Amino acid sequence: MYSFGASLLYGLGSLLIPKKKGLYAFRLVHDPKKFAGNIRALLEYATGEKEAEDLVLLANVRWLSSQLPAQPDFQLVEGSLRRFWMSLRAQYLLIDSYTGLYRYGRFSIIQLGHGAGYKNIGLLRDDLSNWRRRHLHRIYRNYKLVVASSPSNLEKKNASFGVKTAVITGLPRNDVFFNENKERVQGLKARWDLLPYSKIIGYAPTFRDFETQPPFSNDFWRQLQEELAAQEILFIIKKHPWDRLLEVPDQYQNIQDLSGKLSAEEFMMVSDWLVTDYSSIATDYALTQKPILIYAYDFEAYQKHCRSIYYDLEKVLPRPFLTSPKALLNSIRDQGWITARDTRESYVRFQEEFHSFRDGNSSARVWHEIKKL
Repeated sequence: MYSFGASLLYGLGSLLIPKKKGLYAFRLVHDPKKFAGNIRALLEYATGEKEAEDLVLLANVRWLSSQLPAQPDFQLVEGSLRRFWMSLRAQYLLIDSYTGLYRYGRFSIIQLGHGAGYKNIGLLRDDLSNWRRRHLHRIYRNYKLVVASSPSNLEKKNASFGVKTAVITGLPRNDVFFNENKERVQGLKARWDLLPYSKIIGYAPTFRDFETQPPFSNDFWRQLQEELAAQEILFIIKKHPWDRLLEVPDQYQNIQDLSGKLSAEEFMMVSDWLVTDYSSIATDYALTQKPILIYAYDFEAYQKHCRSIYYDLEKVLPRPFLTSPKALLNSIRDQGWITARDTRESYVRFQEEFHSFRDGNSSARVWHEIKKL
């Protein structure tokens, strides 16, 4: 969270310092400790273009040192003063989540986002005060381009930000699913000792901004371990970057918390199935064509206490839609649901709802739209 003083300083500076044409500054906002997502995908695509552009990544290199290439084709900018200066000089600032840092002044922002989710965001939230609504309007008026993945996602993004600048391009980070990445997947599995298992099930729950019951009891973790061991399956967990509620036991060989080790894209690549609830990771994972289990264990509480939701989750999410730990365990034990007609039809509907493009060229489309501005 950036202070009022910092945003005011940025705003005043933006009115005094001239912009440098062709300077694109990328800033990790959603998870500053991970060089991943739409920021990484689009930055890597842009460095491959022949045009001579100034590409900079505003980041704390100490957090990202092990994730960055040894000799990057873009400029790394760290230190508060240098990031401040580059933010003011940039013709365009590219971000992947909300930040209040650029609420005042003269900025041209490309909002890449970090997924095609279901919860209402921005101006669509039903818990905004009048002051907060005016504050958000001030920020969103600088959004020169908003990345969207489908007609319904475009409609949601425009309404969320009070703009008409959303464009259907697809999400850059999902291009990886259409590239030949077998070698990369094997490398990730070898690095994190995932190769000995017959199957890897990934569990990625959404962030809950209210106190809720845990998804699994201690007894369930034990039962799950027994079933996983019997089938030589590994159950890996990736928490939301802001999650502070989920506690994963560390005494079971077939259950591992890899939250701080894998990016979302890497997590999806190594997982043979996905178990999730209301997380937007499901919309990305649908592009892999691999099975998805919706485990909505606190569905009633989530609808009651969470901020408003744009979609009817029971209709839009793919099947099966599970609400109890027992149903989840049974689905791991008996896998007939994977080929069931209802599952396959709901999966297709889900893909079509959130992805107009399924071709691995989203980065190219986003970059083309930026160049048109």
